[in-house]
Amino acid sequence: MRKLLALFTSAALTAVGLIFLPAPAPRAEAAPPGSAFDPGLIISDSVFYDFGSMTLKQVEDFLDSRVTNCRATDPAIDCLKNYKTDIPETPATGPKEVGPCKAIPAKANATAAEVIYLIAQACGISPKVLIVTLQKEQGLVSSTRPTEYMYRAAMGFGCPD
Repeated sequence: MRKLLALFTSAALTAVGLIFLPAPAPRAEAAPPGSAFDPGLIISDSVFYDFGSMTLKQVEDFLDSRVTNCRATDPAIDCLKNYKTDIPETPATGPKEVGPCKAIPAKANATAAEVIYLIAQACGISPKVLIVTLQKEQGLVSSTRPTEYMYRAAMGFGCPD
């Protein structure tokens, strides 16, 4: 009788174990071999030049989502999501100049999101590319306490005096 009970108990535990075993995880795909990497193709032209990939509202929302608590102490050097600047009237660039970009009208008190969006539209570049560059180069997108240096370097002016 004990052997029969042990057999049933063993069978029941085995059955329960099989029922509650986690399903095998899907097999992870292997990364492409290093030989597949093309350093000349970090981003496709279709993605880089997709200037319609974000609306102004989406740029604003994205910048707002990166910094929940801005700790900037100088209003002139505010977090990117709150940053305001005047955009001077900017003429179009020709095909042989850096660019080419369409003209950008002057705008007083423009937000960083507006600057990003207007440049993307005028130059036919994805706003995502501009946002990634601001983050990669100076950490401006996620900085809770940016410095004057970060903004000057992002604008191509180098170190402040």
